[in-house]
Amino acid sequence: MKTSSKRWLLALGAALALALLGGCASRPALVARNAPACPPGTLPTQALSPALVSGTQVRCTGPGADAPLAPTRVPRARDRFEEQDRDLPEQFIGVAISGGGSRAAVFGMRALRELSRLGILDHVSAVSTTSGGGLPGAYYALNARFMNWDAAEDAMARDYLAPWIGKNLDPIALFSVIATEENRSDLMAAVFDELFVDGHTYGDLGEFRPGIAPIWLANATEIGHARRFTFAEREFARINSALAPFPISQAVMASAAFPGVFNSVTLRHFATAYQPPAQGGKAAAAAAPPQVRYKHLIDGGPTDNLGIEALLGLATSHERALRAQGRAPASAAGRPAGPGRCLLVVVDAHPRGVPSRFDHRPDLRGTLGRFIDLNFLEAIDALMEVRRADLLGYVGLRDPGMAGGAARSSRVVHFDVPLAASRLGQVRPVGGDAPRLETQPVPADHFRCAAWHIGLGHLESLQQDAKQQPQQDLTPELTAALEEQLGLHQHLVSQVATNFRLAGPAQCSPELIRASLQEAATLLVREDGRHQRMVCDWLKGHGLKVDASCGQPRPIGSLARLPLQQRVLMKNRGTPGGFTEEVECVAVK
Repeated sequence: MKTSSKRWLLALGAALALALLGGCASRPALVARNAPACPPGTLPTQALSPALVSGTQVRCTGPGADAPLAPTRVPRARDRFEEQDRDLPEQFIGVAISGGGSRAAVFGMRALRELSRLGILDHVSAVSTTSGGGLPGAYYALNARFMNWDAAEDAMARDYLAPWIGKNLDPIALFSVIATEENRSDLMAAVFDELFVDGHTYGDLGEFRPGIAPIWLANATEIGHARRFTFAEREFARINSALAPFPISQAVMASAAFPGVFNSVTLRHFATAYQPPAQGGKAAAAAAPPQVRYKHLIDGGPTDNLGIEALLGLATSHERALRAQGRAPASAAGRPAGPGRCLLVVVDAHPRGVPSRFDHRPDLRGTLGRFIDLNFLEAIDALMEVRRADLLGYVGLRDPGMAGGAARSSRVVHFDVPLAASRLGQVRPVGGDAPRLETQPVPADHFRCAAWHIGLGHLESLQQDAKQQPQQDLTPELTAALEEQLGLHQHLVSQVATNFRLAGPAQCSPELIRASLQEAATLLVREDGRHQRMVCDWLKGHGLKVDASCGQPRPIGSLARLPLQQRVLMKNRGTPGGFTEEVECVAVK
């Protein structure tokens, strides 16, 4: 055995021994990742209400301290606009990026790049992300002013899993996880810091400027309450905590803390010096030391794997604030009509669920699955898929996978939102394109919003478009090749694993998977002519400047091909439909 191996084993043995001895004595309590709003040794004199975050000073009290303290603001992490805001944009344009591990990271970043090319990103007020979508969201939030798109796409395609596994096998890190408050999620947060976050905190985000420095909202799920937790000023105010010093890597990790793989991320609910008057039998309880409370956060997928609910809340507060400032929407006969001044772009990295990549595998167990039953992971995925379809359905969007085939419905929809909306289930889809919208007035207590669904599941719809709209400059042979190319993209991306590394069908390289995901995003933005034109017309109708190519999609036949280092094959198993969904990659000789 090599000396280095012996040292590693000795270190590992020592770490385990120390961990066991430590476990027999005492185990330190888990340390929360957030900091209190008041300085050490002091407490807020009253509970921080969300309204206080918008500028009111908070008085802290304690030994040697009795002075007002203004909470450090994070304007780019607000989940509500207020009437007194002076940076209120005239229109609200938000981008939501779904979860899906590295698949979502690569697809989401290319979608942002394409939106930037069209000039749409120049007017975005907020980006809301969940799970894997948090990687492009955080990267863009930190670098939006001086974006290097090539470097950004390289960062999204990195293998984050390998260094995380390496940290888990490192004896020192292993001892830290076993014997201290550090856990597996902290190790992945450290990987994010090393590879692209660079130790930045929310305080580094700076001032809010639509299109230049938009709001970024990372979404997680709070254990025990089954509610969405958004990393925002108001949420941290509720637990008397300061958001500015909170590490961005921890927010990304909390949003992506998939159960069974990562540990929950813990926040402490800090106490206040103020105690409400106690009466009767409650007096004795009030005299006792207050119990310390915590919030435990996991992956945002169970509550909103698309990131659209946080955008809806922000859009609602935006409309209320505009009306409070006297900027009422355009109206017809006293009632607002038309396309409205709210637009959501939903970047959805969920591939078609039908056909399933499991349909032709007799045994779903991998190596680990022979020792631990991992079916619970698929159960969680199924629940999140149903929730995702519900969220899309609330605004009138159809999910191709859940529909059992390619959805031919519009990928751009309009819906009316009540100003008192607290959840998506209260919105009311509105049918018709922009001209027909003018004849459909909006109730006085509602506002109208549009949504553009850029989803991997719509690749098959593009394939149908290619068949129904043949290009004049393409021969029948080239048209058939085009349809085959679109089909290969669809089948390849549908089998990319939800993981923090690019992995998919047998023998397919990470480079090929990356290229296919990026080309899929390009196809869905550039070549979906009808829907891109609808969105560009919306922007132009509101007087917003866009690129000359916006609304002028390139012909479907101009798509780039997959890299030639590998060839993608679809296996034919004699099924009624001809090809199965299985693909494999072989080297080009």
